[in-house]
Amino acid sequence: MAILGAMRTAFLVAPDPCNAGRRVLACTKNNLAAFPPSLAFRIGAAESGTACIDWLGPVDLTADDLVQSRQRRGEAVHRAVRFLQEHVPSGWVARQSVVQEAAAARITFRTLERAKAELGILSRQCREEGRNVWYWRLPTA
Repeated sequence: MAILGAMRTAFLVAPDPCNAGRRVLACTKNNLAAFPPSLAFRIGAAESGTACIDWLGPVDLTADDLVQSRQRRGEAVHRAVRFLQEHVPSGWVARQSVVQEAAAARITFRTLERAKAELGILSRQCREEGRNVWYWRLPTA
């Protein structure tokens, strides 16, 4: 906080909560002038293969909006934990069916993976009909 206190202007870069491929540059502090508009961008590749920024223009998101969306992601993991506790029994269940049910409940795969790690869900792989199938189960108490 002391560093931000010494600055005249500060910015935040965060993922766009409405578009997974975009990032947003938003002003968090400015005691020299009015806040500038937030700008969306993507990280692309130049012809040489190095990273470059593709500016996409102004967006109607503030730094507060971006921070609040990050806090809601924590709520999403809690929701996914409850989902897994209800949908993964003490016995083995096919991972694919859990992932499909989670998608129907609007839980992203990445959030489901975070919740899986938080619960310590066990995984095992079996060979069935010439293909690999993963199963999940809750750890035993």
